[in-house]
Amino acid sequence: MIKMLPIISFVGLLSSGKDALGRRLAREFELYYLSVADFFRFMCNDPFPRLLAEGVMRMFEGGQLIPMEEFQKVFASFPGVPPPVIDAAYLRQFEVLRKTLPPSIAIPLLENKIKEINNEFGYAHTHKGILLDGFPREMDHFRAAETINKSTELVIVLECPEKLGTSRYHRHANSEVISALSDRRREFECNVPDLVKEFRTRKMLVNVVRNSFMTDAEAYETLIQALSANEKWKAIIGPVYLPLF
Repeated sequence: MIKMLPIISFVGLLSSGKDALGRRLAREFELYYLSVADFFRFMCNDPFPRLLAEGVMRMFEGGQLIPMEEFQKVFASFPGVPPPVIDAAYLRQFEVLRKTLPPSIAIPLLENKIKEINNEFGYAHTHKGILLDGFPREMDHFRAAETINKSTELVIVLECPEKLGTSRYHRHANSEVISALSDRRREFECNVPDLVKEFRTRKMLVNVVRNSFMTDAEAYETLIQALSANEKWKAIIGPVYLPLF
């Protein structure tokens, strides 16, 4: 029987500094760090699926998403292409067109990845849990993800002023990317109240607010202080210390 590692979900607004905080948290407290964005980006950016996807997209043109059925038809005459490569090629078009993966595709892939992690590390005693960065971004996704739902013990929601987030990605992106990121940020902002309310009711919430003047170190200190007062965090991690910053 597979031992299921407890999951700590970590969600926050774009460019809030969540990734850096999450990676540090995972490193210092022996958690397996799984970034949802990095996971899907790695899948669809592998060279072979990327070339296949670009070839199919050139065949259809039009700048629209191509259904999986059409991808499968194209590759039906090439039996040597394994299904995982076709799946990755299909995912690539979402990256190219800057489209969000629908839950019906994203959730099964993510749950399979978590099963792989549990198979490899469940009994290895090398990780105390999984820090899942970037999921859920809305409650319907969490309810649909049965494996993740059952294993999630804690949800960290990191909030920050819009000015802080937008100033971060305005420095590193072109106008098209900025527009796409702004849309995603607004969408997530609309979902935050429901996430906070639901997980507070379930007694799973750690809500951290980062203000515009905090450095990354100060934001991390605020996060650790909030976690240190949480009994579920203590149960997962064991004895809690407050690091010297």
